[in-house]
Amino acid sequence: DEDDDDSMKNSTTPPPPEKNNNESSLESKYSAQNRLPALLYTIGYLTFSTITVVSNKHLIKDAGFGNPIFVSSCGTMFAFALSTILVHGKFVSVSEPKMTFKEWFKVCVPVGFFSSITLACANIVYVYLSLSFVQMLKAFVPVVTYITHVFVGTDKYNSDFTVSLLAMVLGGMMCMNVSGKATVIGVCVMFGSHFAEAFRTVGAQWLLVNRKFGVIESMYYFAPATVVFFIPLVVYFEGSSLQAPGIISIANKYWYLFVV
Repeated sequence: DEDDDDSMKNSTTPPPPEKNNNESSLESKYSAQNRLPALLYTIGYLTFSTITVVSNKHLIKDAGFGNPIFVSSCGTMFAFALSTILVHGKFVSVSEPKMTFKEWFKVCVPVGFFSSITLACANIVYVYLSLSFVQMLKAFVPVVTYITHVFVGTDKYNSDFTVSLLAMVLGGMMCMNVSGKATVIGVCVMFGSHFAEAFRTVGAQWLLVNRKFGVIESMYYFAPATVVFFIPLVVYFEGSSLQAPGIISIANKYWYLFVV
């Protein structure tokens, strides 16, 4: 009888719940060991992006240098030169298999096109809008990106995520001091930058399905493609203004802003 009771208890006892592989991977991904580096990267990004925004605005508008497309191209040209030196100097290795020219043209050129539009419009807007108004409009970047991803099918609609995005945008708009006069051209240029950034991320997600690049490796492949599109933009729109009297003296006076 005791054996029968034991067998009945064993038969009625539910098996222990199986551990979900997704939960275990999520725990390992967001473990305490990875939180500090993630926090430091976030703080660094916020710090340097703020410094870059303020310095670009001061150089383009306050210092009177103008030429926002050329200013945008300086960072990309520096990334191109630095990554080329590091890769060809064997300081950084490129993952195998290396990208062929055909693959580079198919993948990096479209992404480089939208990157150049994003960066150029992001600086052009300082000519038409105040810094505070620009920062308010930047709160719409995740909304535009999410809508674009859902529309083209690279992401799925999620009501909870949508509510979070709207709350974030509303909070950003409430915190910003909207000073200065807004212009239709400035707002259009700003949203042009938003949509170009959205299509850039969509293109990168579509085209780089089987590729994973590090920071320097991404610069090595994508920076040349972006520079290719920056050159005609600078020559056509700002070629004459870069040769105007006084531009060289302004550049010499504010050289440290170009370094930033």
